[in-house]
Amino acid sequence: MTAIAVVGAGAWGTALADLLARAGHIVRIWAYEADVAKTINESHANTRFLPGHTLHASLIASNALGDVLRGAEVVVFAAPSHALRNVARESAAHASPHATLVVATKGIEHNTFALMTDVVHEEVPGRPTVALSGPSFAAEVIQRQPTAIVAASRDAAAAARVQAALCRAPPGAGALRWVLLPRARRAARAVGKACPPTGGTRGLQEACSRAPAQKCLVNFLSAKAPTITVQVTHH
Repeated sequence: MTAIAVVGAGAWGTALADLLARAGHIVRIWAYEADVAKTINESHANTRFLPGHTLHASLIASNALGDVLRGAEVVVFAAPSHALRNVARESAAHASPHATLVVATKGIEHNTFALMTDVVHEEVPGRPTVALSGPSFAAEVIQRQPTAIVAASRDAAAAARVQAALCRAPPGAGALRWVLLPRARRAARAVGKACPPTGGTRGLQEACSRAPAQKCLVNFLSAKAPTITVQVTHH
């Protein structure tokens, strides 16, 4: 069980917070809008950004960023790209110096063209930063449909911690299996040509071990699974 803060209660942040709460973690989510925090706490729903879905009862929302970040071992940033720098800057004073930072915001920053991970790294320095990305949709995640995403970081241990937190199965649910759908396979191929999916899983594993610029952590989820999930860390 891990204390996790999700910063941003849009559709994607809410779906991730619900997933993490159902996995048994202690999850708090920061919402900019007062009505969003109110409905999450009172009705277990985000009627503004993710209507029609019931959220896990343990999920707690707040409009106070410091309260959400206090004591969090993992901080997931899911604020909109245009607001991320200001939100990250404000978070720096409250985030634990030992926290792992996860950037789930997609896109690039206007004017600077900085990646979202660069924005967070600049504003909340001194902590490992993990990029969370892939062909995923909030509606599919909240419905617990098979979804594949990549946790990528210069810190391999941080990427592994994030993967473990997201993959943890809820009590009584059995082991979670991440399956790469056709859309996800295309994204996985785009992760890096140093790890081409040639020669089956053995060929992929061998290619990854030879890659000079990348370290690939390949998890074989099931002997019968036709696909795999890949983590790529750049050095």
